Amino acid sequence: MIMTTFLKALWLVALFNGHPVTLFPVESGEFAMRQGWYECQTVWYVPFAASNQLVARQFNDFTQQSANRPANGVEWTPALDCALENDMVNNVYIINCAQTVIFDKQPDDSDYTGLWQVHYLEWIDDADARPLCSASEVLLAIAMGELEEQGDPSVMDATIIVPTSGIPSVELASLDYKRKLVRFYAFPVFYFNKVDKIKAIEFIIAPDISDEDLAERLGANWAPRLANGSPDCCGCISAIENPVPPGQLPIICEIPEDICLMSKNNNFFNFGGVNPNLDYNPVLCWNIYERTGLAPYSVVNSDDMLQHLVGLGLLTNIPLDPPIVTNSPVIIRYRNANGG
Repeated sequence: MIMTTFLKALWLVALFNGHPVTLFPVESGEFAMRQGWYECQTVWYVPFAASNQLVARQFNDFTQQSANRPANGVEWTPALDCALENDMVNNVYIINCAQTVIFDKQPDDSDYTGLWQVHYLEWIDDADARPLCSASEVLLAIAMGELEEQGDPSVMDATIIVPTSGIPSVELASLDYKRKLVRFYAFPVFYFNKVDKIKAIEFIIAPDISDEDLAERLGANWAPRLANGSPDCCGCISAIENPVPPGQLPIICEIPEDICLMSKNNNFFNFGGVNPNLDYNPVLCWNIYERTGLAPYSVVNSDDMLQHLVGLGLLTNIPLDPPIVTNSPVIIRYRNANGG
């Protein structure tokens, strides 16, 4: 097992375009790595969400059939489709129900994003079926009339964590090649459920970040094209600039609202494909606020409260130019299957 030491602290201060924000890193639960291909070399990735429910379900079925171990699910997340219109995607070719997954970019490429337009492909004639391992081979097979694309364009959120170099490109809490399991560094955030009127602490990761300096600080893949997303193509997350009280966390607006399952290690995971919250989007546009009258010891723990304080002039939004966008799936949910 490979262990890293970066982020092993009670808190850290990250600069969002020069504005300090305090984050509180913790280890995530275990996630199953999956093998993919880039230019006929192995890469390892973790998928988090898909805008097409069939793709999400097939990835989840494949995981449960192939691994008797804790594993994350792939959330059905229709809101991801807007990435197609905002030039935020690379291409991934999925052949034969996710048994072969081929990427056309990896984190070493300057236009890598961690978001992928899904090309779901089937062999027209089984006699032509053969192993493929690069995007160029796939495109040639399509041009020769051997592969046919199925379904409408869709988007998958999947972070490549080990590119072809074999060196992790994301700072990890642990990496177990033998068991093909990984733990990320996660960050607690406040969330307020407006329907149930419940305030909770959820957890996000940030493996892909549009800002180069922030990506380096948090040990993430640099993904500058994430910043192409318009505000209506992102989920929202807000943070209050330092100084902040020890209990102040970032505030997230939406989370996936599905039933969660608990692993044998008492870690909760989203076994996706059933998320009914159509507003949830793991791609987050960050909003930074400064205290302009709010007492330094006051904790803001919901977006409704934050917007009320902005209206009173006690908090002021700090424009970020360029915007900072992170790929930040909600990954740990402290609920049982009965919603308790």
